Amino acid sequence: MKEQPRTTKIKPLVVSSCAGLSASLLILFIAAWAVSAGRMTDTNVSVITAMFVGSLITALGATAYFKNRRLVVGLTAALSFFLLIFLLGGLLYFRLIPTSSVVAMLLASLAAGVTAGLLPQKKKKRRG
Repeated sequence: MKEQPRTTKIKPLVVSSCAGLSASLLILFIAAWAVSAGRMTDTNVSVITAMFVGSLITALGATAYFKNRRLVVGLTAALSFFLLIFLLGGLLYFRLIPTSSVVAMLLASLAAGVTAGLLPQKKKKRRG
C-alpha cells in the first residue's frame, strides 16, 4: 500500500480553514453593516455566531477527509480555527480579543467541532 505524502493530509485542513474564515468574515461584515445602519444593536451574538459557523465549516472539511477519530479531528480543527482567529485579532488590531467574549467564542468553537465530529459520515455508493 502506497503511503500519501504529508502535505496531502494538511491540505484539506487549510482549505476548510480558509472557507470557514471567509464565511465568518462575511457574517461579521453583514453584522457590522446592520449595526451601522441602526438595524441591530452592537452585541456579541454576531461574533459568537460567526465563530460557530466558521469552526463548523472548518471541522466539517477536516472530518470529511479523515475517516477515523472524527470527534478528535473535529475538535482539533475547531480549536485551530479559534487560535487562527485569536492570532489574527492580535495581529490586525494590536490587541487580543476582549476577555468577556473569549470563553463564549471558545465554547462556540468547541461545540462546532463536536457537532462536526458527531454528524454521520456520507457513505460512498459502490459501482457495480
